[in-house]
Amino acid sequence: MKSLISKVMLFGVLYAVAAGGTTLYFNMTKAPEEESSEGEENKEGISGAKDPPPPQVPVALRPKNNVSVEAIVQMSDSIRRTEQRLEEQKKQLAADEERVGLLFEDLELEREELKALNQSLDAKLQTMAETADRLQGMMDELDRKKQDLASLEKATGTDPESVSQELESRVNDVKSWFENLEANQAADYLREFANNGKMDFAALLLQKMPDRQKSKILAAMSDPQLVSQLVEAVKVSKP
Repeated sequence: MKSLISKVMLFGVLYAVAAGGTTLYFNMTKAPEEESSEGEENKEGISGAKDPPPPQVPVALRPKNNVSVEAIVQMSDSIRRTEQRLEEQKKQLAADEERVGLLFEDLELEREELKALNQSLDAKLQTMAETADRLQGMMDELDRKKQDLASLEKATGTDPESVSQELESRVNDVKSWFENLEANQAADYLREFANNGKMDFAALLLQKMPDRQKSKILAAMSDPQLVSQLVEAVKVSKP
């Protein structure tokens, strides 16, 4: 594009210079032609022969109007200013292209970062999904073991329900005998049961006593800590 503009402007300058040169040539040759016209007519009368016509300026270089040197200088200045503006516009365009290029580079970098982040998130989600599957498998395995243990306890009579039924049966067996004991005797038996690791049996037995007798038995105990443990155990053993 710049090359084409330069060629057009160069052609204009050449055209202006040629036009000015042609005008100058006509002005310089006009006077001598008028001064020698009479002599040439005399010579023609004597010799009877005509001189050849002056050379014609080519049509392409023949100006329509007279062009002054000042006009040529102004045109040259205008062309120079136009070239300067075009050069500045070219520099501005190059700067804009550079900024746009940097912007595209930044966008590409951000796109790559987002892509890497997305891949990282996908990897983490995959890991979390695999971990959740493993945990679910462990929970399923634990549930199966619990079921197996419950079946085994039930088969051997050691499951909570069987133990509770057995404890209830043992307490009912001695309940009538225990009700006929004095408060001090009943307190001693309960203390012995608790010290031998049979706190549940002692608490259930005490719980089945009438409230008045229960209060007497607890009052007969000299160990406040054991009384507190029995009271708590009685609360737990209530249906």
